[in-house]
Amino acid sequence: MTCNAAEAEAGLADYFFSKDFYDDALSLYMKQTSVKPDDAQLYEKMGYCCQETDNYEEAIKYYRRAELIDRKVWTLKKTGLCLRRLGRYDEALKYYLDAAGMEPDNLHTAIMTAHCYLDLKEYEKALNHYFRVEYNEPGNLKILRPIAYCYFALGKFDDSAKYYERLSAGKLTAHDLINMGHLALCQGRKKEAIDFYKQSIIIGEINKEQFMSIFSDDRNLLVSLGVNNDDLSILLDYLLFAIG
Repeated sequence: MTCNAAEAEAGLADYFFSKDFYDDALSLYMKQTSVKPDDAQLYEKMGYCCQETDNYEEAIKYYRRAELIDRKVWTLKKTGLCLRRLGRYDEALKYYLDAAGMEPDNLHTAIMTAHCYLDLKEYEKALNHYFRVEYNEPGNLKILRPIAYCYFALGKFDDSAKYYERLSAGKLTAHDLINMGHLALCQGRKKEAIDFYKQSIIIGEINKEQFMSIFSDDRNLLVSLGVNNDDLSILLDYLLFAIG
């Protein structure tokens, strides 16, 4: 390939990339690797193309090649993102911790590190990182939400309630309402719990089947926090009958 042809192909690849035509861009970028095998940015773009088309395994492969050539925070965080999407939370955490080591004051990295600890159910460690962000961004609802949940999962219901009360100043999601129902249930406020659960379905974000799936996933946690398993079955029967 002549120099002019290679430049034209590179320009076309970048054009496709800028227009979100990731499959087309990727095929052209792959051709360029034979000409520029040590171009970290090229592998970064290839990784991003794969990431944006949900091909996370391939994205990780290209990001890791880029990292070998030029280790950047951006690449580490993208690798962490893809690993987290694949449910490989331990591996994702390592990448975010490495990124935090390179940019210790980056709040986005702190958030993602906290999310990984939350994924791993290491709630105390998650809170430590969320608090760093809350200190700098006290009005960030995206931080209040996981803090409230972590406190709940740790059985610190009063602290959890304070954060859910602050969340109530904004728009509550179906998941917020379900978790507030869980909190009420653990505090012995069954009628309020049912009202929260009903509202989570009524607002239209989720249907009854999706609610049941979420509730099923949370059942073991509720039991571990002191809720009687038999009571849960009775409550669900009543809830579904009330909704109709």
